[in-house]
Amino acid sequence: MKSGATKAHGHPAGSIPDELGGSVPRDVELTKHGIAIVAVAGALAVAALAAAALLSALHRRGIAEQELRSRDSVVATATVTRVVPRSNDRRRVAVSYTYSVDGREFRGDVDRRMAPATRPRPGDHLAVAFLRSRPDQSWMPDRPPRDGPPLLLVPFVSLLLAGLAFGIAFSVRRQWQLLAEGRVVAGIVTPSRRLGVGRKGASCLEYEFRPLGGSRAAARFDASKRSLSAGEAVVVVYHRDNPRWSSLYPFEFVRPRRPVRTPRA
Repeated sequence: MKSGATKAHGHPAGSIPDELGGSVPRDVELTKHGIAIVAVAGALAVAALAAAALLSALHRRGIAEQELRSRDSVVATATVTRVVPRSNDRRRVAVSYTYSVDGREFRGDVDRRMAPATRPRPGDHLAVAFLRSRPDQSWMPDRPPRDGPPLLLVPFVSLLLAGLAFGIAFSVRRQWQLLAEGRVVAGIVTPSRRLGVGRKGASCLEYEFRPLGGSRAAARFDASKRSLSAGEAVVVVYHRDNPRWSSLYPFEFVRPRRPVRTPRA
């Protein structure tokens, strides 16, 4: 017999472990994996708040930059000093240029796609824009700098991170509730077809059990996470009010709380 498949905490396959006996609700605690995944969920929740604050600040800063350029930008004539084609894209070139503001010379660079016939050469002139308050920052008039993240990115990133945190917390909560309140029964992996198709073949199997006072019930499990094969006995925990909600024992994130041992006097 395979130890991971046929035993739960040292008990023979299919037998009800001692820690699942007694009355419900059971006293439940997180496993090491459960503690780690809850910490990840907490970090994601904090990251969602931080992302909302940071992206919002960057968006407001971008709007301020747009307003500054609209009232403070100036167009000047620059002289091309260097044109270097990009090796990974024949149509893209890096153009270096210089321009003067109040007797001071500034340098700038732009990287953009240009057809060979329209590319400037060293010594050619081109129009550049800059800020009166910051003459060292320039850009092409037809392509102003990007001004921070778009507004829709703020809720998208925040909700994505919050959704991941909620999904983790929901999974842990479901395991916690099922182990604390569920009934325990012996089950068996059915010698039936594999379910689901992936690159390496099917990854899901079925187990079946008989709830108290009910007819046969069945559910799927991820065969890649448990070393089980058809015909092996398993321990099933199912919700007393909804037998379709069940799981194989032991759980990944939670376990019955271990009793505290007091030292002998």
